[in-house]
Amino acid sequence: MAISVVHIVENDFSGAGREACRIHKSLMALGVHSSVLVRRGSASTSVHIHTLRSTRRYALAQVWKNVKLSMYKSVLPDTFTYFSDDRIGFDISDHPLVREADIIHLHWITDFVDYTSFFRAIRGKRIIWTLHDCNAFLGGWHLLTDQQGYEQCLCERRSSHLLRSFMRSWLRGISRRMEQAFAGQRMHIVAPSLWMFKNVGLEQSLLRSFPKCHIPHGVDTTIFLPRPKDLARLRWKLPSDKTLLCFGSEYDAVNKGGKCFEKALSILSQERTLIDVGIIVFGRATFNLSGISLPLYKLGMIYNEEEMSHCMSAADVTVVPSFEENCSLTVMESLACGTPVIASAVGGLPEQVQNGENGFLFPVCNAQELAARVGAFLDLSAHQREAMRARARESILQRFTAEKTGKEYLRLYEEVMSEES
Repeated sequence: MAISVVHIVENDFSGAGREACRIHKSLMALGVHSSVLVRRGSASTSVHIHTLRSTRRYALAQVWKNVKLSMYKSVLPDTFTYFSDDRIGFDISDHPLVREADIIHLHWITDFVDYTSFFRAIRGKRIIWTLHDCNAFLGGWHLLTDQQGYEQCLCERRSSHLLRSFMRSWLRGISRRMEQAFAGQRMHIVAPSLWMFKNVGLEQSLLRSFPKCHIPHGVDTTIFLPRPKDLARLRWKLPSDKTLLCFGSEYDAVNKGGKCFEKALSILSQERTLIDVGIIVFGRATFNLSGISLPLYKLGMIYNEEEMSHCMSAADVTVVPSFEENCSLTVMESLACGTPVIASAVGGLPEQVQNGENGFLFPVCNAQELAARVGAFLDLSAHQREAMRARARESILQRFTAEKTGKEYLRLYEEVMSEES
């Protein structure tokens, strides 16, 4: 059965964008006619994508949203990360790729798709929606921790009654429009983690009535593979005589746990000598080691996957202290390169990291415990580290390859097509 699918995602360089491109490439290899439609594209992608230009109306809508968020700052949690309005976007329903596709595969469509006009126009089309965060079923919020923090702020009455009323009205409007847009759609939901699978089915979820399944993200193990550590470090001009801890994120977001990692390093530096330790930071993550005598190597944004593979291979361990995660690409890419991971035991991370096997887990937001896990890794012998590296790579080959993910999506497509025929 010949199937035509279009992947719709806001950009091709974020975690959601890179995963959409990986699924696209895997499907192309399986004979599926697949395309990718984005608002913003990067020159580094290895797949052909179609981009759309922003308009003045779009830019003004973004400015107005940010103005409102600044007004409502007192009702937002301190750990607030991102909020979106379903009306900020484009009606892309008349795009040839959308019109001609048998299946519309949605990914992270915030700030790209105007929900009301888009879903009205594609009613009757087969839709697959891979959830990269919680926005599609929370309405406005992207993280459960943001929604819970907001509700806590309301309980504490940290702002005026008028501001609380305006924020509630904004949220109700978003949820109402999204629920109306989803009503009657032929849509299947894909949760990349079992944690997400559980939450998308909750009573308050806007997507609770749609069929759902669990398909983990996958990583291209021909690109992300263990590379010679000395050559990887030489490529990035990193020292060969230090144990390097890696931390990073595409965005400088509070939920990635950078402050927790900083505090953990401060605790660790008071307990032991860290003269042989260094920190790699990639992406836009800000990291402050003031008062801690540790070398910091800032690699900046890394768009090219092969370069990211060398970065991960150069590190001895990757630290992922997030407050909330679905199915982390950073974790998968690190493990695929044979680099163990120390991660928060939150969200979908325990599904990826097996404590003591391919890395370590610690209680979320607990800097003392994170310091202990980093210390435990530093105390491993060379033989123990090598064994953990081998288990890290094997854990990806068994469950999280792009090839396996592509085959699972193809089975889902065929199932959806046969059900609707």
